[in-house]
Amino acid sequence: MGCTNSTNKFLFGLMSGIATDIKASSIDQQQLMTFAYAFSITLMVAFAILSNISSIDTFYQAQIRTTTVGLYMIVYSCSSLFGIVMLECRLTRLLNTFTYATYFILCNILAGLTSIFTRICLWMVGFIALQRSLHSFEPNRLLNMIRSRTAAKKQILVILIVVTLMHIHDLIYRVSVPDPVTGILI
Repeated sequence: MGCTNSTNKFLFGLMSGIATDIKASSIDQQQLMTFAYAFSITLMVAFAILSNISSIDTFYQAQIRTTTVGLYMIVYSCSSLFGIVMLECRLTRLLNTFTYATYFILCNILAGLTSIFTRICLWMVGFIALQRSLHSFEPNRLLNMIRSRTAAKKQILVILIVVTLMHIHDLIYRVSVPDPVTGILI
């Protein structure tokens, strides 16, 4: 069993591609391929977790936290950390030892939350770029208002709410469909 919300095979995610690749290989190599995929992704996730924890520690310092970019970077690092942890949780689907309820949580809830946190990260990077580009202009009243910490906190709150609301459908309407290549539910 797997997760997707589309029948278009070009829109399947990484986990669906990995599961299809493993199931399409010979039975002798399936266990080796599962280990190789799980090990390599876990290694990348461990590096990403350490990197994000170091970033959060750095950006949480008082001097950096006083800037608007520092606020955006804290939210970015936390969202990235949550998204990476959820990606690793989704990787456990390769074990094929879960009940339907566990698959439901992994597929419908974690996949949707991963999508939400990924989009929040993208918005934070956009706001960081905007703030950095605004520093190249002559300061005036409007720019000072946009670059203020109060405006940054409001923007972060609005993005968190709007992105979550934009992905509510992903949490509600996600269904498992059969893979067109292997016929296995993904």
